[in-house]
Amino acid sequence: MITEMVYLGADNINELLISEDGQAVDFSGATRMLLKFEGSETVVDSQLSNEFITWDSVGRVILKLGELDIAPSKYPATLIVFDADHDDGQVLFHALERRVIFWFVPAD
Repeated sequence: MITEMVYLGADNINELLISEDGQAVDFSGATRMLLKFEGSETVVDSQLSNEFITWDSVGRVILKLGELDIAPSKYPATLIVFDADHDDGQVLFHALERRVIFWFVPAD
């Protein structure tokens, strides 16, 4: 399990390195990412804004979540990636797996 601290109201960056079979996942063909938090209606959707989530070809998902409108708490997350081969998205990790948890805390 990975726990990522997110400081609400701050400009900190969280980076996730996604790999499969020891190799970084190439996200250069990704067209959209969707990040959902279990227990919250807050959703980060790159199709609506790339302010909060971007990615690269060497497996990095770069997150700037400090300005989200979300209550301070711990949230298991689901990340869905869309590309030409996955019009309906491909789940990289799901909240039920408890693999990635975001812990939102006030920065002050």
